[in-house]
Amino acid sequence: PPQAPAPVTAPATASARVPFRPSARDLEAARKMAAEKRNYGTPWLSCPMGETRPTHKTRVFIFGHVGSGPSFFFPLVKELNQDPAVEALTAQLPGRGTRTKEKCLTRASKIAEEFLDAAGCLLNEKPYILVGHSMGCCQIYHVALEAKKRGLRMPSHMILSSRPAIDWVYTKPYHKATDEVIREFMKDGTPQAILDNAEMMAMLMPTIRADHEVCETAGLPLSEAPVLDVPFTV
Repeated sequence: PPQAPAPVTAPATASARVPFRPSARDLEAARKMAAEKRNYGTPWLSCPMGETRPTHKTRVFIFGHVGSGPSFFFPLVKELNQDPAVEALTAQLPGRGTRTKEKCLTRASKIAEEFLDAAGCLLNEKPYILVGHSMGCCQIYHVALEAKKRGLRMPSHMILSSRPAIDWVYTKPYHKATDEVIREFMKDGTPQAILDNAEMMAMLMPTIRADHEVCETAGLPLSEAPVLDVPFTV
């Protein structure tokens, strides 16, 4: 059988390994969030049963694909959290999970800003890895950009899957398309039972449309895209 291509990995550079020392303020803020017990007391993070693992050495923040909620990644989170050195958490964006009544965000840069406003001290507290799947790739890129802008700890590693490079140009802006066109596009990977459920599709469509807008507006020409001094795996 044909062999799957090997992951593309970029090594860490010297500057990426410069030790980061969290401030006393960051450590105190992280301690207070850990005391909240469930999901660190912020709607921006989610894990099975809300159970956090603040004593584990490395955090993994997972950002998902168009239309996904945090529960989609709970099997992966449970698997990763079997490692006593790892604490995996999913990012919970407005418009999904326990935040279904909130208005979705439509810009990756805005998602990054609000995520770091809520959880920046947790990133500063200890080493962390950013994982992005599909739409999540452009989100973690902007999270890392915003972290650099704010002088926060940079990720130890970034893992990206199922998305073109940051300079990809979408020729069909699906966020401006009709519901029927979006529904047709969703046939590749969406259970037919969901596509045939008019009520469910009406509930999901605003989130799906907003997520497509995130994807279609997050790109930058390579000449303008800042290079991140962070090791990564594709």
